[in-house]
Formats: sequence, C-alpha cells, structure tokens
Amino acid sequence: MTEIIIAEHSGFCFGVKRAIDTAYKTVKGSKNKKVYVLGEIIHNPKVVNELSNLGVEKIEKLEEIKKTKKSILIIRSHGVSKKILAKSEKLGIEVVDTTCPFVKKLELIIDELIKENYKIIVLGDKFHPEISSLNDSFDNKLLIVESLEELENLGIQKSNRIALLSQTTQSLKKFRDCVNYLVDKCLELRIFNTICKSTEQRQLSSLELAKNADVIFVVGGKNSANTRRLYEICKNINSSTYHIEDETEIKKKYLQGKKKIGITAGASTPQDTINEIVKKLEKMIN
Repeated sequence: MTEIIIAEHSGFCFGVKRAIDTAYKTVKGSKNKKVYVLGEIIHNPKVVNELSNLGVEKIEKLEEIKKTKKSILIIRSHGVSKKILAKSEKLGIEVVDTTCPFVKKLELIIDELIKENYKIIVLGDKFHPEISSLNDSFDNKLLIVESLEELENLGIQKSNRIALLSQTTQSLKKFRDCVNYLVDKCLELRIFNTICKSTEQRQLSSLELAKNADVIFVVGGKNSANTRRLYEICKNINSSTYHIEDETEIKKKYLQGKKKIGITAGASTPQDTINEIVKKLEKMIN
C-alpha cells in the first residue's frame, strides 16, 4: 500500500503568515487608497496573483507610485533598505511594514557590529531581496558570500575582527562549514546564527523525510530561497526529489514503484496548495 507522508514542519512560517494576514487586512481597510507592494510580498506566485486580483499593484521602485492618489505601500516580508523607508516617509506615502521580525533582528545586530568596527560577513544569496536590502541599508559595507569557496577567497587575516551572520533562510550546514573555517583563520570571531528557527525546523524535518521516503515533492515558489534550500537538502539524500509549485507539475512517472511519497513545503507555501497536492496524489495512487 502506498503511503503519503508530510514533513512535520512545512508550509507558512510565522513571518510569512503575519505578512499575508497584514496585507489582506490592509487591502480590506484601504477604502479609496491605492495599495502597492514593493517587490513580491513573499516568493509564492499564487499568493502574489491573489493580491494582484484584489487590486494590489506590484512595483519595483517608489517612482512607480502614482502621486495623484493617496497611496499605501506594503513592505514585503524580506524587508527593504533604510533608504527606501526614509524616502517613502519624505514622499508622504503611508507605509505598512510586514518585514519578518527575524530579518529586523539581523539588521539590528549588523547596526551594532558596524559601530564596533567589525568586518561583517553574511552568508547569503547576493541578489535575494533580504540581502540586497540589508547591504543597501549599510552602504554596501557587508561582505556577502554564497558558499564556503567564496569565503575562502576573501583572504581573511589573523588580525581581522570578524563577525559572521547568515541570511535568515540559509542552509544550516553551509553556515556550520563557514564557522569551522573561520575559527582557525582569525583571532577574534563573533558568530550569530541568524537562520530563523522555522527554517532550521523545516530543513531538519525535510532531511528526515528524504531518508525515509521513496520520492519527495518539495512544494514552493521556484524563486523561493528557503524552498530551493529544502530541495537541495532532499536531493542530496534522495535522487527522486522534485521541486514543484502546484499539483499540475506532478507526473505519473514520478510515482512508479514508489511506496512512500514524501511532501515538504517552503515557508511561503499556503496550506491549501499542500492540500491540493495530497488530493492529486491520492487520486493517482488509488
């Protein structure tokens, strides 16, 4: 008999749920005001489309806001730079900030470390909105590395005062590898594990699932960093791992000879998407 197993930790995390709930509440109470969001509020096409259908306009820069109407700007869960917030205030735009508290905490830590003259290294995806916004906030003073190899190429000196932090959705293994490398390279090292608890839980439960299932479906936006990380973790353990956004991407050949089907989902994946995938799988195996 074929069994469907869902990872213990999957789907919306606290920060994403908070952002989405706030966005819908904002739209409902906006009255005659035009609602904008700078970038994608979360990296999930379904949610982005739903908000668009409700009249929320996605923009890439403040200049796109029509000054003829009163406007509300929703700040995405990944955050934006301090400069954009200051500019929004100057333009008189009403701002609704849904930045994840864990991202805010990362910003506060960096703020203190800069005052203490540390060389700050952040393990993260250079072009991810969380990282690019942080770097812009601090005038590109952060050293962003995407891998241990890039860290090794920085040429760290023993005399350097180093602080290592991480994008909130980074791989725990990658972060540990970077910590182990730096311990032997500098006399003063401060380590801040800024990977959010929810991300750690999803990675660990996905790892266990990959060990026990015959096939894995990792559900979430293709542009979602935390979902891609789950895919990498599962794929390294189980070659029969597929990254899908919804039930339409499931192919019958993926299930041939498989008795245990595993499902895990990124932090920006709605529960109803997971439910639809389960329904589709149940139809295919029965």
